[in-house]
Amino acid sequence: MAEEVDISEQTTHLCSLSHFSKTPCSHVSTSENASKLIYLKECKKSVSNHLRSLNISYDENILTEGLLICLRVGIFRLMPHFTVCPYHRSSLGLNWKRKTSCVFPGHTGKSKGDRPISYRTSYALISQGGTFLPIGSAICKVCKTKTCNILESFPDMMDIIPGDENSGEIKINDQMDIYPCDMDSDGHYLEHKFSVVEQNQTRYKCMQSEDTTAKEENDMV
Repeated sequence: MAEEVDISEQTTHLCSLSHFSKTPCSHVSTSENASKLIYLKECKKSVSNHLRSLNISYDENILTEGLLICLRVGIFRLMPHFTVCPYHRSSLGLNWKRKTSCVFPGHTGKSKGDRPISYRTSYALISQGGTFLPIGSAICKVCKTKTCNILESFPDMMDIIPGDENSGEIKINDQMDIYPCDMDSDGHYLEHKFSVVEQNQTRYKCMQSEDTTAKEENDMV
């Protein structure tokens, strides 16, 4: 288990997920560990009801709570040794809320968003155009057709597959890279172009190195 860190008196970024969000870490009064950091691999709550409410089909043995949190910030694989605070676990995971309006770029008209963005579509959009829409985001019928056309350019795209059993990491097909995305102070996702994505990838590599070093030091204790 991750070394427990009390964040009840803190207002600055602490958990790994805060690197991809402009919202600070915080506690959640309804959480069992209201102000403790844990590893993403320890996030194992059922995602069944949450995904069902968004009309998203899923494999409960693969799409875990930890992976869902990663997908919500543009990381298309489970990073088991990333830490998450109660606030980001809740706001990016089971208590994540979507807008009722269509969020597809270039949407016109008054049609409401009544169809969900799948993890495949989320990846396709960011890899092709640099725009990130997290899994579960709402789009309208017309824009849904546009996403289907985009997905046709990914004929070799595979489902999420289990990764290294020893590390606990779950990967989505090797073609899928990591595209960390920022959120603004209101929790809204920022659109990214590849220059920004590449910059964030560099930041991710540095952070991953720091997390790996910290883990090795903990293992030696």
